[in-house]
Amino acid sequence: MIEIAEKINCNVLLHPTNQRILGECMLKACTLKDLVEELHLDMSEAHYRVQQLMRAGILKVDREEKRAGRPIKYYIPTQEKFFLPFKDTPYNTLVDFMSQQLTPILQRFVELVFRNAPHLGEWGLGFEILSKDQKLATVFHQQRPDPSHPVNHEDLMFQQRVLGMWQILELTPETSREMKKELMDLYEKYRQKQSPDGEKHLYGVFLTPGDLQDT
Repeated sequence: MIEIAEKINCNVLLHPTNQRILGECMLKACTLKDLVEELHLDMSEAHYRVQQLMRAGILKVDREEKRAGRPIKYYIPTQEKFFLPFKDTPYNTLVDFMSQQLTPILQRFVELVFRNAPHLGEWGLGFEILSKDQKLATVFHQQRPDPSHPVNHEDLMFQQRVLGMWQILELTPETSREMKKELMDLYEKYRQKQSPDGEKHLYGVFLTPGDLQDT
């Protein structure tokens, strides 16, 4: 593993498009045409990004295929792994990095929920005691004008495909490890069920010892 010590090189690798290019080149030696097709980039951007990564010492030319005109170049990483010290990035600590990463992800999740959700009533916050653990829960949902009116099939199907929740669980270390393993096994099960014809779904899960507030 190589440590990228120069700040300018760290910033190059922090760009999402550069990360996608590096990821493709880690899987196989790629030409510019490969990157354009796989990542849906235009040729000028692919060329610019690859040159950035090469100047930063992150990519190199693996081989060239001769042809009439310019040879076709295949690009690979200079190392199998790279390490960016936080002190040389815009993020001073892991907390800073995760905060900046998670904020747009959570915002996007909420945008997708509200954009796709059927309009059944007025949106708001519900406060109620959960019967399972007798704790106050805060839930955002729609207050239907007429709860007795049945929800149509399409709206019900959408509701059954969306999940957003957070809760404090009181677990022993052993139980916490079991839960983590089961969650990872469940993720792997459905990761392998992905289909080229499937619809994209935003997925995330968090589990850590602690509370929402310091005590």
